[in-house]
Amino acid sequence: MILVTGAKGVVGEPLCRELIRRGTPFRAVSRSARDEDNALKWDMELPFPMQRADAFSAMVHCAPLWLLPAHLEALYAQGMRALVVFSSTSIEGKQHSQSGLEQTIVQRLKHAEQTLIEFAAKHQLSLVILRPTLIYGYQRDDNVAQIARIIRRYGVFPLVGKASGLRQPIHADDLVTVALNALERGALEERGPIYNVTGAETLSYRKMVERIFNTLGRRPRTVTVPLWLMRLGLAALGRLSGGRYTADMADRMNTDLVYDDEAARSAFDHHPRAFQPIRQVDV
Repeated sequence: MILVTGAKGVVGEPLCRELIRRGTPFRAVSRSARDEDNALKWDMELPFPMQRADAFSAMVHCAPLWLLPAHLEALYAQGMRALVVFSSTSIEGKQHSQSGLEQTIVQRLKHAEQTLIEFAAKHQLSLVILRPTLIYGYQRDDNVAQIARIIRRYGVFPLVGKASGLRQPIHADDLVTVALNALERGALEERGPIYNVTGAETLSYRKMVERIFNTLGRRPRTVTVPLWLMRLGLAALGRLSGGRYTADMADRMNTDLVYDDEAARSAFDHHPRAFQPIRQVDV
């Protein structure tokens, strides 16, 4: 039995679909679980409801990573012996962000990773920490989906300068595959538990936006906005959206966020697809 947290999220939902397709027993955990045979309603801000869960030996954690450490002892007592979690390459890409919110998230991720590593070593737990790059899929993400929404609504997309910062967008389905392979194989002993996972293509932020335009059947129309103005606009949006946007996003349009995922390809047979926003936009 596999426990899947964050089962309603951008990765958790397709993961559950794939487990159903494979006929693999699992429990889908979310804060809004319905009365389904394999669903478990659990707000991870609260203690783990052990009395409601079937015994399980493995877990894939798709919810925010910093929610997990508080429950490790309870989950281990319930039978968890193999664990795959999703962290983020933001640990590196946003480590110099001027945003207090982004710095808080980076520190939470770092602390959670270290706690997991120490717990796994102490209890001989199989642990794999996956750090994906920019995730997209099924209109559930805050990256490609948000760009597509702006294009649909306004017919134009604002960019800072050349928007030359490189990206490696990865589809949620590819993360499902690598997570299940990692759960089966475990980390390479000589490599350690942390693995970057990226998409197959490396393309500039501008090229990524243009491909989304093309997917929507629209001629790319972008407008170049001064950095100061974009920062001002994103800061205002951030206040209105509870921190969903930050001024530093403007700077990162011209910053490369590129990572080496050779270890994941070797260990978990990771062969991601090229950037295909059509799957995300149309589904």
